[in-house]
Amino acid sequence: MPSEDPRNMQPGNPRQWRAEVAAELGFDSFSELTEKSGIYPGNMSRISRGINSLTDENAHKLVEAVLNRNYQKGWTYLESAIQVADNFNYLRGYCGYLEGRDIKRIEDTDVERWHCNYLKALEAAHSNVDKQLEIIRFSSDTKVSLENILEFLEEWNMKHDFYYLDRVKKKFKQSTSIVIPKIRRGMEENLYTEIKTIFTEIRHVAHLCEEFEIVEEMSEWLISTHSSSKDSITEIKAKITLAWVLTSNGQRQNLYKAQGLVKQLWPVVTAHGFLNNFPHGDMDAIAILCELRLRLAIRLYEREMRPLTDKKFEKLMFDSRVIVEKIKSFESLEPRLKIRFELPLHYQSGIYFYRKERYEEAINEFNHVAHYANLIGWGRIEQAAYSWLATASYKIGERDSCLEYLKKIDKKHLPKTPKRLCIRDKLYLEIKK
Repeated sequence: MPSEDPRNMQPGNPRQWRAEVAAELGFDSFSELTEKSGIYPGNMSRISRGINSLTDENAHKLVEAVLNRNYQKGWTYLESAIQVADNFNYLRGYCGYLEGRDIKRIEDTDVERWHCNYLKALEAAHSNVDKQLEIIRFSSDTKVSLENILEFLEEWNMKHDFYYLDRVKKKFKQSTSIVIPKIRRGMEENLYTEIKTIFTEIRHVAHLCEEFEIVEEMSEWLISTHSSSKDSITEIKAKITLAWVLTSNGQRQNLYKAQGLVKQLWPVVTAHGFLNNFPHGDMDAIAILCELRLRLAIRLYEREMRPLTDKKFEKLMFDSRVIVEKIKSFESLEPRLKIRFELPLHYQSGIYFYRKERYEEAINEFNHVAHYANLIGWGRIEQAAYSWLATASYKIGERDSCLEYLKKIDKKHLPKTPKRLCIRDKLYLEIKK
């Protein structure tokens, strides 16, 4: 952060210093910081100038916004609070100096109080989760139980895996012994509307927690019952999810069945006007389908020795990119989701080049993935990219580069995926030989 002494600052427009503070806190602009915090812009302007005091309520909004933006970098609530205090003292001091006013500083005691309030709220939230699960456990009405499950899933924002992934997975795993039997009961009682809504929220986090069986069960059930409901959108989401599970679950992997589903779906989703009528909030399913076409071609080449030429792979990549670009054109999607939907194509391209022993090209792709995964806070994929980078570097004899990438796998903000840590340890052993 720049010097905190306003007397050392060059005269200029306060907007310049707001932009600088926003950048220090991880935002593209002060307007974005204001928007993400949910503080009324006029009030935010007066807070930044030191005219209005920073109340505990608004301080919490600011700290939460900063924490959300920087969580994957390893920032805690306390670290985010310290950064907010330091940067706003800097900004308020500068504005006060220009306007000839004395400004009340944000003190360490204020930061300590914010943190204490946060810990109390967190404890209450944990208690609330336990209460939610107890309500679900003891409810005799399956429909009411499913409504409570949906509320639980939505509250913890389990649909995507940005921010708080470890926390969300922990909460989901804590709930599985209660939630999964209720979902199965809902399928037995044919509660289609409730099950399909829960499926939309649960399919991703359940997959990440390796609860493949329930994801597969729900997908199969929705596919088999969609004809009576005439719900083609849910059928498509269920088939894509099932295909993904069939390429991920080692014990029940079925690449040919997955490929059959993908071939069946591709003409449907690429039909003229289809994407305009597909729910924008579920575009991740279409992005997964685009990745699946590449993933399946590579895996069938690896495991079944199915031929895969550069020409064929380039055609698959081109067609998938066309659809992803159409998805990215929808203004309603968050910018980070647009990046997320494109990155898997680079990831699969990197794997293809690696399998073809074109290691330099693979390194270029995985560097791209690592950079942008870090940018949007997709720690799981960032760690995977570093793992591939380390392996590819080792293959071309770049041992120093390999070691640097191995160290990055251990960055504290990245999830500690057992598979990646195993690869890391094997490479360390190879290098030491």
